[in-house]
Amino acid sequence: MSIKEKSEELLIPKEVYLSHGVRIGAYVKTKVMEKFIYKVRSDGLCILDLKKTDERIRIAAKMIARYEPSKVVVVCARPYGIKSVQMFCKFTGTIPITGRFLPGTFTNP
Repeated sequence: MSIKEKSEELLIPKEVYLSHGVRIGAYVKTKVMEKFIYKVRSDGLCILDLKKTDERIRIAAKMIARYEPSKVVVVCARPYGIKSVQMFCKFTGTIPITGRFLPGTFTNP
């Protein structure tokens, strides 16, 4: 495998990313989001850059890996993300907080 092929290798096969809709962004484009956009469709939907997404997943994984799983909390208030958070926490041993996040959860034990 050449250096170029290795550097372009994604963490997850491209087909898996595509089949799970990882490339689908939003209709609203912000200044911060611009560097992650691959292209904008004719209907205005932003398509995300898979390489940048993959790169950010790797960065997040390296940061999280520095801590003990019992010290990592994964929070999700959105209904469509709750199942994903629960599965992630089940496999990694991290702590899930789903649904409404109560203010003071970390600061007022």
